[in-house]
Amino acid sequence: MPVAFEPAGIYRSYLEIEHWMQDLSDLKPRMLIHCENNDTIEKFSAHHHFHSPADHCLRRPEIAENIAVERVLELAVKHSYPVHIVHVSSATSALLIREAKAACDLITCETAPHYLIHTEDILKAKHGHRYLCSPPYRSAQTRGMMVELLQDGYFDIIASDHCPFTIADKDRYADTPEQVPCGIPGVGTLFKAMHDHFVTSGKITLDELFALTVHNPAKLMNFSPKPLFTIEQMLG
Repeated sequence: MPVAFEPAGIYRSYLEIEHWMQDLSDLKPRMLIHCENNDTIEKFSAHHHFHSPADHCLRRPEIAENIAVERVLELAVKHSYPVHIVHVSSATSALLIREAKAACDLITCETAPHYLIHTEDILKAKHGHRYLCSPPYRSAQTRGMMVELLQDGYFDIIASDHCPFTIADKDRYADTPEQVPCGIPGVGTLFKAMHDHFVTSGKITLDELFALTVHNPAKLMNFSPKPLFTIEQMLG
């Protein structure tokens, strides 16, 4: 569920989330939450109009994610409730999550390859509108910190945050970036992208990548830990 931009129609308040935690306290199904603070997005969007794809980063800054993550973590710790923070893009958020895990071991998180590989500069390049996603890409400094946190084991899972929009879907609104469908595909390239950028460079091991993309997600979602594909098949 998203703690995100209310006008998009996919918003849930912190109060609603807390009520669900209370109502579901007996069963405690894990909540997967997209964290961006609506009030912060509205504030920054009022000062930064959507003239180009790069404006997306100004309208949805890291602090929007950090505030939402902190609020959700407070609720998770308060109610000892299992929460999974999806597609973390901010190193500050990852540090907040690690700190909260010490108080509640039911908290987990993930990031996505594009937050470890690309920076906000990709939105300034030709066809930058094709790469619009939320949360947006971050600075080179943040990307570097995220890679360090990956190496230090801060993320439980690497996931694609797959959205099946095509190039044609994106290009249709190239001149009106605010209308471009937000999200990028990635489920088919997840393992190979991570392998080529981080295993071959020695930043993480192949076993660590397999745990992040296969074993840990299966364990978290109570699926069979037996993989359906070999590493060779996943590398294509």
